[in-house]
Amino acid sequence: YYIFFPFCIKLGYSQCAAVGQDFFALYQAGYNLFHNIFIYGNSGSSDLVAPYFMFFKYFPVTPLVWGIPTLFFNSAISAYGGYLFFSISLHLVSIYIIVKIAQKLKAKQYQTVSAIFVWLTYFSLTSEWRMGQFNHLAGMFLLFAIYFELFEKRILSGLFWILSLAWKPQALFVVLYFWLTKNKFAIVLFLLFIIVFTIGYLGYFELQGVSAFREFFKNILILEDHHGWQVGYIDNFSVNALWGQYFYPISPFLYNFVSKFWSALVIILLFLVSVKFSKNSTNLDSRIYFLLFTAVSMPLFHKEVWESHLTFWL
Repeated sequence: YYIFFPFCIKLGYSQCAAVGQDFFALYQAGYNLFHNIFIYGNSGSSDLVAPYFMFFKYFPVTPLVWGIPTLFFNSAISAYGGYLFFSISLHLVSIYIIVKIAQKLKAKQYQTVSAIFVWLTYFSLTSEWRMGQFNHLAGMFLLFAIYFELFEKRILSGLFWILSLAWKPQALFVVLYFWLTKNKFAIVLFLLFIIVFTIGYLGYFELQGVSAFREFFKNILILEDHHGWQVGYIDNFSVNALWGQYFYPISPFLYNFVSKFWSALVIILLFLVSVKFSKNSTNLDSRIYFLLFTAVSMPLFHKEVWESHLTFWL
């Protein structure tokens, strides 16, 4: 009841446990995109159509793809209701995908039942839905991509991976998988919607005197000083937060060194595993394990991993 009928939606962020927080950022970004307003930074709030303003932090393909349906609702709050209906319906439909994957991998019955039980009772989904977040949606679309990859439907697999990225770029490193398995359709979509469209959108506003590239990379890479990357927040599970907990109080310089070393280590490990995979890319088990490895590498690399990232891992 409190997910679908939040009692304090018009009171703002601090009084409301951030109801619809991420979704309202998407709704505003979609409005801005189609009204020639830069979607990043403070300029995004120049014509506010959401109950309150939240900064948009993802690729411009997100409001391009998922911002379009929200424009058919007459308000941000009604669109938020549509998001909830879509999210919960897709979560239930995903049970079918889990069953089909289990059958393909010849899983035992108790394994399938356990997977469905966890899928239906995962505790943080209520928080995810209430805040209007996209981690579970990015995860579910990647689940569909894995399903189509298992059943050798390469075009659909590539398409659903791009749709996963269009919700949230958590599966960004999966590009290595599609590159090494020579999925040309997936790579072309990636270049068009993630690379070319992003550069074109930012370049358009840069020519108008907006610091578009700077604002974008500040959001995506979290370049501002977070004093040990939000060490004090109990729901930040990132490896960088762990390094911050240990090293930042001793020396910010030491923390920055360890943090950068860890990031480099993740990239090196990705490279080494990719080289090994390229020698055995025809084996189905190797392919799926490598796909999953590239999917979870982004949260290992990223500086902020909130509790909702765990729904993507699920």
